Amino acid sequence: MLDKFDRSAKQIDSIITTLDQQRGTLAQDVQSLDNLFLDSVGQYKDLSVYVVAGKLRIEKEREQLDKEQKESRHEDPLKIQERDEKTKRVEMLERKVNDLELTRTITLQSLPQIRMIQEVDKMLLQKIDSSIVTTVPIWKTQVAMSIAAYRQKQAIEVQNALADATNKLLKDNATMVKDNVVGGKRALERGVVDIETLESVSSTLISAVTESIEITKEARKRRAETSEKLELLEGNLTKALGSGMRPAQLESPKPPVAELPR
Repeated sequence: MLDKFDRSAKQIDSIITTLDQQRGTLAQDVQSLDNLFLDSVGQYKDLSVYVVAGKLRIEKEREQLDKEQKESRHEDPLKIQERDEKTKRVEMLERKVNDLELTRTITLQSLPQIRMIQEVDKMLLQKIDSSIVTTVPIWKTQVAMSIAAYRQKQAIEVQNALADATNKLLKDNATMVKDNVVGGKRALERGVVDIETLESVSSTLISAVTESIEITKEARKRRAETSEKLELLEGNLTKALGSGMRPAQLESPKPPVAELPR
């Protein structure tokens, strides 16, 4: 955007240079048109003099030719030829005078045209001067204001970003402090062992003790049964050895009757 304004400033300077050049050219044209007008006025006056002089000469020549024609009765061919040549010269002078009158008319018509062109050039000069004095400074002021406003906008955006970052930092820090305080307080207020842990340990220990007691009872019962069976087996073996009985005839022990757990 700053590059754009820089290009605009350069364009304004280029426009000022162009306007200065055009102003100089127009000023020269105004002076040239003024000189041309004066020259045309002088030409018109000279043409008027030539036209009047030509008409007077034509009138004089015509009168002379008419006089000679009236006075001549029996002219020789040379006189007639001479008068004819004079007549042609008068006609040629009339054509020349007519051309001068046409030129004078054109010159007279050019005078207001020169003034109109000159007037427009003067108006353009005035307009260019006004543009250089008023319009161009306005452009420069507006460009300078635009650049200042753009930089101000950038500063505002930076300030807003800084404020947003500060607010976020404060909020994040406050949240972190709160979490740390609450977490620390809970950690400090917490016992060495949670009651839930003690309950679980107690339940596990009770279960272990109960199972251990049951296992001890069952083991004691099995040992008693085993002892009875061993005594029976020993008695049978003793009988068999004493009576010479076959082992097949020995009394086999009865299976123990399972008791219902208490």
